[in-house]
This record gives sequence, structure tokens and C-alpha cells, in this order.
Amino acid sequence: MVANHSGGCRSFSIFHLPLKSFFSYVVRRQRFFYVYNSNLIGEITERIVDMVYLEKLVMSHNGLCGGISSGLFMLKNLSILVGKIQEDFEKHQSEHG
Repeated sequence: MVANHSGGCRSFSIFHLPLKSFFSYVVRRQRFFYVYNSNLIGEITERIVDMVYLEKLVMSHNGLCGGISSGLFMLKNLSILVGKIQEDFEKHQSEHG
């Protein structure tokens, strides 16, 4: 992990780390979360909803399975999603706007 001048995470590398362990390293104030094509496998942990400042989430091209916490739709700052997650997010927003 490499920190930037304000103490946030600038970049990091992950190799075959279980998702539950991985999310224990993610900072709650993280705004942009990119783990594109990072060899992640397993389910997306419920702890992702702890990232209350999250604006952009990119987790495509991994070996992820299972469902996505409905709490993800409650993250007020999250505005950039791609694929099936985006479709579900937009449906939830129109129903609960």
C-alpha cells in the first residue's frame, strides 16, 4: 500500500487475498474503490456498506459470486457503477427515490 500526502491510499496491490481479509484494510473514508481484474474470488462482504463516502465502485473482471448487500443502495455518495449492479441501483433509486 502506498499513502498519498493527505494520508489516504494512493495505490495498493493484492494477490489472492480472501475478500473478508481484504476489506479489513480498506479505509472507511475511501471515495474511489477500483479492484478491476484483481484476481478477487468469493462473495462481496457486507462490510462494503461501511464505506459511507464511496462515490465510485469498480469490481469487474474478478471471480466474484453471490449477492450484493442491499445496504449498497443506501450509500448516498455512490453514483458510478457499471453493469448489473448499475441496473439494480437505478431500479432501487426509482422505487425509493
